[in-house]
Amino acid sequence: MTCGKSIAFVSKPENFDKPIIGRMLHKSGFLAINRQEAREALITIREVANRLKTMPISYGVFPEGTRNRQVEGLLPFREGVFLMAKKAGVPIVIVRVTDTDKVKHRSPWRKTRVYVDFVDVIDADTVKATRSHELSEMVRERMAAAEGLPRVPKIRRTFKYGNN
Repeated sequence: MTCGKSIAFVSKPENFDKPIIGRMLHKSGFLAINRQEAREALITIREVANRLKTMPISYGVFPEGTRNRQVEGLLPFREGVFLMAKKAGVPIVIVRVTDTDKVKHRSPWRKTRVYVDFVDVIDADTVKATRSHELSEMVRERMAAAEGLPRVPKIRRTFKYGNN
């Protein structure tokens, strides 16, 4: 959501229950969001906004709220993502991550490429002045436009997982 020294993510609570992974997530600053309970989700939204204002950290949040297993297209966005940025008064960095589904099937035996495409940035002033549902539509339009881009955009980082 904003550029800082480190990045953490907001994730479903079940990920924090896994023995080793859960401990790593907590120590890395990740936060759990219960999408089923609006009050609990609001607590997490406020905590993310507070951390964005007071700590040198960025938060990655998947606006669809879950992994998209569709071949193409975007799932509906959850507006809480945009509420976090509005409350913190920070810019939104629109990022598209692709091919993560291949990691589970190939790692750790084979190298897997995951693509992180930096699509656009919505400045903090625009974020503050725009309603959450309008931000949602703005981000959706820009991400959808990026879907049609060639597989090698100008700004791209490739992360390799595995031993090879």
